[in-house]
Amino acid sequence: MRAQLRRFITSGEGDFNDLALGLFARQRETNPDYAAFCGDADPQTWQQIPAVPVALFRDLDLTTFAPADATVTFRTSGTTGRRGVVRLRDTVLYDLGARLWAERLLGPIPPGGVSLVTHTAASSLGHMCAAFCPGLQRFFVPGRGVDADGAWAALSAATEPVFVPGTAFAFADLLAASGAVVHLPPGSILMVTGGFKGRRRSMDADGLLRRLQDQFPGTRRVGEYGMTELASQLWSLPLGGAFQAPPWMRVVAVDPWTGAPAERGLLRFFDLANDQTVVAIETRDVGEVYDNNRVRLMGRLPGAPPRGCSLTVEEAAAPPSPERVILPVPAWPRAPLPSTQSARPDDQARVRRVLAVLDQLRELSVASVAEGVSAPVARQGLTAAIDGITEEGLLRELAVAGRRPATVSVVCAEGVFTAPLEWAAVYAAAGIDVLLKAPVSAPRFLYAVAEAFAAAGFPMRATISRDLADPDVVVTFGADESLAAVQAAWPAAKHVGFGHRFSVAFAASADEADAIARDVVMYDGRGCMAPVAIFAPDDLADAIAEAVADALSTAPPRGVVPAALGPEWRRRVGLARARGTAREGPDWAVLTMPTDGFTPLSLPRMAVIHPVASADALTETLSPWRHQLSTLAATSVETPMLSGVAAWFPRQTALGEMQTPRLPRRHDGVRILESVLRMD
Repeated sequence: MRAQLRRFITSGEGDFNDLALGLFARQRETNPDYAAFCGDADPQTWQQIPAVPVALFRDLDLTTFAPADATVTFRTSGTTGRRGVVRLRDTVLYDLGARLWAERLLGPIPPGGVSLVTHTAASSLGHMCAAFCPGLQRFFVPGRGVDADGAWAALSAATEPVFVPGTAFAFADLLAASGAVVHLPPGSILMVTGGFKGRRRSMDADGLLRRLQDQFPGTRRVGEYGMTELASQLWSLPLGGAFQAPPWMRVVAVDPWTGAPAERGLLRFFDLANDQTVVAIETRDVGEVYDNNRVRLMGRLPGAPPRGCSLTVEEAAAPPSPERVILPVPAWPRAPLPSTQSARPDDQARVRRVLAVLDQLRELSVASVAEGVSAPVARQGLTAAIDGITEEGLLRELAVAGRRPATVSVVCAEGVFTAPLEWAAVYAAAGIDVLLKAPVSAPRFLYAVAEAFAAAGFPMRATISRDLADPDVVVTFGADESLAAVQAAWPAAKHVGFGHRFSVAFAASADEADAIARDVVMYDGRGCMAPVAIFAPDDLADAIAEAVADALSTAPPRGVVPAALGPEWRRRVGLARARGTAREGPDWAVLTMPTDGFTPLSLPRMAVIHPVASADALTETLSPWRHQLSTLAATSVETPMLSGVAAWFPRQTALGEMQTPRLPRRHDGVRILESVLRMD
């Protein structure tokens, strides 16, 4: 097969479709992880070959040979989480195609140059540049960045054509330390690759192009697009134009969620030079594909929306600490919540008025405010949220000593549309002036809530403006960075913040499947109280998975799914196929996989079941995340399997009730009213 691929790359001999299908068949036979990922797929054309999401290279050994036989190991750069790994027995085809295509488009590459890329053994980019230009002087220091002074000195001293490869952020650092204009010798080439993701210094593409043109007048500037998971590269001539793929590669754009062809969408690459891994790769880059194998990049797939209050797909890639160290965590307070005896005399009347407003909100048209959740599920959520706010519950929330603030601004997160309701109700019942800062993309429910309370005489309003007026207290839900920004913007206010959190369930019997399904279905997995995973005794996990699949198959319809979650859905299903089992329906999935595949991110209608053999195994899995835990659901938290982790959760509840909390309660260990009181 390799001889055929070599002839196609060097002379175009053969048919791309036949070679791609033949390579796929061989990889499926010799690459067990890829075979598991593909399932029963039976592609008839190259476009139908299953494409592996690049994130799966973090999880699986996607090689056509025993990983121990690898002589070359490349790792993805990655700014968060574990790094993907590509193992090769040799780089013969890689080197052949890379040089052939570069020289076909660029002409002769200068034998000497100034490198602004890393040249560690794990860098495929460094490998390619060194293969192109053995005489490169290296001015990128791992862990420190660009040696700008040394690079400028070498560039200024050049008397022969030079090849200057660098990432966009490396060139930005170089230009930030620039001196005089440099006229490089004729035949020199500046190669720009990559972007600014995760870097301290940024510059838009047009700005970088102009600066390079001004700083190196007359020098040829080209763009390179490649990745560790691909053996071939695309080039843009000149820099800023469309990228040209080689003849042994095809590119398609697909809808990020469905995977169907799209005019603009997620890019999938089919690379015949990927003979030792997988022929088809799905990236997280968005672009358009034109005739003549040209591609225009539109940037990265927009970040998937938070699923656990504020945890994004990227943030969930790996634990916040690389070491899986088990440290003691203080138990959350379990003292009983107070009775109604210390509520203030005027609280009773306000509580009754609040309950009247909530009764009006029961009749709200959920279709207009559900923010992507299907109408039946939205109705269940709204009903449960209102049912959880009772007269007794409100009075017990108010039964706490302290000076109440006059004004509270609540910065609400996107996700569960009813989540702010209990906060608004408690603060209104306490006689506090309330401003609800609604997410710009999902404001309708909060506008309806504020309008209903205001009509009943309560001082409440909602806005999408970032102007929080001059509040006594700001309560913020969102990313940790957002919490810090809000606190800096209103330094005189008292701040209460709720950042990254997620929840899990523990199942001990297949009889609990209906309750588990209710937790999975509610709000389609949005919010910090949705189960990101269900842990189960290893000898019961399969039976529980089967029962949960049966329950999900009869659930109400799923709502709108954010397209950006598509790659993570496919990664999770592919990992389960390779390491466990995957049961799938038209709009749901039930996966079983070992705990090393644990990801603290819920996906819409996906139940991920992790078999555990002991309390120690569960403790080890959750330990790196112990400060992000929210809710633990189980029939009984007294089971020995939960002995090591139960105290880490500020909220414990029964299965089926994870996303339907009732007042009075603590949120992340804090009571709703008590958290905003002044104790002086």
